[in-house]
Amino acid sequence: MKRSLFSKVAGFFVFFAFAATSLQAQTWVGNGSDDNWTTSDNWSSAPSNDGLADLQFGGTMRPGPVVNSPWNINSLAFGTDADFVLSGSDLTIQGGGISRTGNFSVSIGNNLVMGAPELAVVNATAGGTITLSGQISGAGILATGGNGVTRVLGNNTYSGGTSITGGTLSISDDNNLGSATSNVLINGGTLRAEAGLTLGATRTIGINPGG
Repeated sequence: MKRSLFSKVAGFFVFFAFAATSLQAQTWVGNGSDDNWTTSDNWSSAPSNDGLADLQFGGTMRPGPVVNSPWNINSLAFGTDADFVLSGSDLTIQGGGISRTGNFSVSIGNNLVMGAPELAVVNATAGGTITLSGQISGAGILATGGNGVTRVLGNNTYSGGTSITGGTLSISDDNNLGSATSNVLINGGTLRAEAGLTLGATRTIGINPGG
């Protein structure tokens, strides 16, 4: 891996903000007759599709939500009660990012579109993983942190770079790290390859003290 200074300023990544519980959050309760996102009985109150909704997932009812229509949200937060598997249509995620706590894992197969300059993924605890297997696109930065493992496995096209400030970011291919010229900064966390791979010649890996 190449070592160099990362061209982005990483100091503004403030991960703890994304783990906070929003007073306006809508909670997945799974009381509907199917797993569909648009079934209102699956929610404590139906989330808006305007980039403002903060969505929480917990409990054990219907832990396989299907996003059956493209949706624009602010954040996704997963709790401590069950493994959750999301699938279906594209999700645009604004500045609230994705977070997980507890001992269960989260798998998101949807394509994710960055709706803000940064998509923060915070796996707060080491007891479970976050797996993002859909394509991540947009002009922003993918910023991972926490104490757990975050697996990023899609053929991604985001162009703002990748920052790792805690935990482990696990990949299986060079294209998991975004566009070919999208650089990586390791600033306190770990970048791990799940299999043998060769990083692209145009991708720079920066390692700060503690990385």
